[in-house]
Amino acid sequence: MACFLSQYGWTSDNVNMDVALMDDILAKLAGGTAADEELLEAARWALAEPDRLARFRAHWPTSQLPVVNDYYCVAALGQGASGVVFKALALRREPRFVALKLLQFNSRETEGRFREREIEILKTLRNPHVARHLDSGTSGGTMYLAMELVDGWPLHEYLAEHTNTLEEKLAVFQCLCEVVAGMHAEGVIHRDLKPRHVLVDRHGQPWIVDFGISAVRGEDWPTRVRRAQTELGHILGTIKYMSPEQAWGGLLRVDQRADIWSLGIMLYEIATEGGYPYDLDPIGDLSGHDALLHRIQTEMPRPPRIVAPQYAEALTTLISRCLAHDPQRRITSATALADDLGRCLSRQTIRTRRLPWGYRLQRIAVGLAAHWRTGLWASTVGAVLLFLFIVSVAFGVRWRVTGTDYGETTRRALAAPGGPGDAGIVIVGISDESLRLVPELAHRMGIPRVMNNLKSWRAVYGYVMERLARAHPRAVLWDFYFPTPQPEDVAFVRGVQALHGVGVPVVLAVRQLDSNGLPALSPQLSEPLADIVHAGIILSRDLVRREGELVIALHRGNENHPSLALAAFAAMLHPDCKMTLEWQPPSNTHLVLDRRDADLVLWLTYRPRTAEGECPGVDRLELTIFVPAGAGDPGTLPGDVLLCKACDLERPDHWEQRTIPYERLLTASDAELAGWVGGKIVLFGDLRRGMDRHRVRYGTEVLDDVPGCYPHADALRSLLANRSLTAGGPASAVLAGLTFVGVVLAAFLACLLPPKVAVRTWFTSSSSVRTGTLVLLSVGSLSCTAALILSRSRVAVHAAMLGTAICLALAASFAIEFTRNRYRLPANR
Repeated sequence: MACFLSQYGWTSDNVNMDVALMDDILAKLAGGTAADEELLEAARWALAEPDRLARFRAHWPTSQLPVVNDYYCVAALGQGASGVVFKALALRREPRFVALKLLQFNSRETEGRFREREIEILKTLRNPHVARHLDSGTSGGTMYLAMELVDGWPLHEYLAEHTNTLEEKLAVFQCLCEVVAGMHAEGVIHRDLKPRHVLVDRHGQPWIVDFGISAVRGEDWPTRVRRAQTELGHILGTIKYMSPEQAWGGLLRVDQRADIWSLGIMLYEIATEGGYPYDLDPIGDLSGHDALLHRIQTEMPRPPRIVAPQYAEALTTLISRCLAHDPQRRITSATALADDLGRCLSRQTIRTRRLPWGYRLQRIAVGLAAHWRTGLWASTVGAVLLFLFIVSVAFGVRWRVTGTDYGETTRRALAAPGGPGDAGIVIVGISDESLRLVPELAHRMGIPRVMNNLKSWRAVYGYVMERLARAHPRAVLWDFYFPTPQPEDVAFVRGVQALHGVGVPVVLAVRQLDSNGLPALSPQLSEPLADIVHAGIILSRDLVRREGELVIALHRGNENHPSLALAAFAAMLHPDCKMTLEWQPPSNTHLVLDRRDADLVLWLTYRPRTAEGECPGVDRLELTIFVPAGAGDPGTLPGDVLLCKACDLERPDHWEQRTIPYERLLTASDAELAGWVGGKIVLFGDLRRGMDRHRVRYGTEVLDDVPGCYPHADALRSLLANRSLTAGGPASAVLAGLTFVGVVLAAFLACLLPPKVAVRTWFTSSSSVRTGTLVLLSVGSLSCTAALILSRSRVAVHAAMLGTAICLALAASFAIEFTRNRYRLPANR
């Protein structure tokens, strides 16, 4: 007996109680009416002797109040995620009441270690307002934790019953922030702060309890917590006060800023007298619990409506900074929050600044993405269509269309082997060097009066054409004007007649038409050559803004006049016929704005020059556009209409390789001449510097010094190959259709990955992976856009349009989904 009493420091003289009184106290306990002092007195009496202690234990109402080692549970205080908390009587040297937590036990090793964290954390905490660790262990398969018992009320009950004004509530809350700041300073994150886990004692001091899911700051602990959460298969914490990063259940790093969010929710409730930033109603098939979790993951908190106007601005700023979805945008620490609350109460300016406008605009975009996905997708379709529209207009996007023009007879002639469609084009260029050499060569050959003035060269032209007649070219075109009579016109006529005699058509360029609508040629040329020569008008237009759109004919009054290239085309196909053009403009004076299909067709009619000739039929030539002639267009009159066809332009270096200096035609042998021009189209052009030069766009490049004869060669080559370009126009149904298909396909591709995979592999991936993905999509869209601009194949252009739509829509899809989930899933920092 003496040894037993000395163990507890008691003797029988210390106790004034008998067995009946103890049994009566325990009976009151079973009924819930026992007073604390009675229980302490009974405990002291029982500790005096082993028999008494045995009777005390035997009569304890264990069916409702368990006994764990020396801890006798008196009343249940609450149940949390990590276990059940009892008010317990500790029968030790000096009986006292403690808070006894019976931790939920699971045989799984991972969860067992996870539950042990609360014990480890409480052992390290030295905060005076955190319930201290007293004892812990395992008894009968149950892990227990004995803590200091705080005699107080949960925060929400205390504020409702013991405070009258918002100032008093904010003062208590400020003390709580200071306690949280001290806890954070010791490296502990509570992760489940809520009013029930904050007890306020009789002196108005808050205490923090229940560290069951807390974490200790460290490099590996957040990762271990995330792994434990995922393996346990549930979200840890109280959803109503849970930060968005916690709501994703182990996907993201959780640090002290999660506690700042919880403080922000509690401050919201205090400042709005019980308000809450999210709806608590169910959503569809989701229960209220799941609906709230979904809202925390996806929705922005509602702005608070502060009941006290004098604190409205400051508290709104503090709450919005506490409830910023991005943890990096939240208030930096609980210390800063406590300091600003103190400033708010003393009517001073708080240090915390409002969220920046950029962030708030970003949140608006996030809200649109989270709640208006269909509208954003519609905007994406419109944006891609607008992008392709701008590209097609700005760069004149076109594709090659073959075999759609002309009649059957002409198509067969062009497709026949060795026919006009196979004829190559050779350019004979008169350069600055030619001006020096040709007069010398002409003098040696006995051709008089040839100077460095081209008007004096007509005798030389005639001599060259007589030589060409022996080489048998396919046709000869002169990109020179012959409007005035010259002494040597007779030699020029002789040369044209020599070519006509061997079946080679000659086409002369004219810059203007005379008053009768006839080509403005020297009378000494037009009269003797009226039945054998062909003439075509030359008009230029802006080939930078309208790439490849060459003037193919001129409409003046009731007459239509062919260009040099179109006249050459008709002369080669039907040299014994005279071509007339039929085109009727629309009645609408705004010609460009009223383009029906019928308005874009030029009809070519061939009439025999002699009564014995046979009419070869009529050809249909599709135009690209027709435009009124501008006031500054040379060679035009008011009311003229330019009929244009978009041709596939070859770059200047293509024609430079096919250019023969004019002077070489004077010195070459007949065999050399036949090798150069035999069976080919010969185009005489002016290559002198500063003469007949134009700015021309080739795809995305603009060249400033392109000889005027090159586009004429392009026009003739396109006509003979039946290879013209049709605008991939903004109003094209194909453009809209391919864009729509591409966007829908991209949306389908973007949704192929399951949501969890998308979240884990994209939204939580490193910024370099996300950046790399967006760079690849950007490069893909730029490559497809470049192909769209540069391609001259119908299939290639359509494929590029589809590829551009897919890449842009995929980028938009990732942007939309990332924006949605960037709000739902904060940055993992």
